[in-house]
Amino acid sequence: MDLLDYGKDQIKDEECTKLKQQEKLDYCISNYPDDGDTVFMANFRCTRWLWRKYFKLNPILSAISFAEGVDLSHINKMVIIDMDFRTSKHTQRTARMANHNRTKPIIVDILVADKPGVGLAVYEAVAIKKENFVKASYERAI
Repeated sequence: MDLLDYGKDQIKDEECTKLKQQEKLDYCISNYPDDGDTVFMANFRCTRWLWRKYFKLNPILSAISFAEGVDLSHINKMVIIDMDFRTSKHTQRTARMANHNRTKPIIVDILVADKPGVGLAVYEAVAIKKENFVKASYERAI
């Protein structure tokens, strides 16, 4: 399957809510060229739909469906737009970039917003402490 074709027809425009705050999207537009050399991963269908409006050459993939069983060693950068709450998925997702076929260093960027939301708390639990983000994690964060 061509990564650029994955999930393109899953969402219609009227099904997605567009938020006024789009700092992550604005950051990506400013910092990542649409040259096919960066893969974006997001948990939410509407996030993937929105990114596809601006990035035609870079693959926009499900951070859950593509966490396992896909070789992304030919892609130079991976950008994780939003994180899953499970450490195992995070580990598997970043491992997609590494295998014996890789010829260049791995670059994985994880976009984290401090406020609003729990993005920073999820990052600290899952990526740093290597623990699932569960109810107790949320309660410590608020």
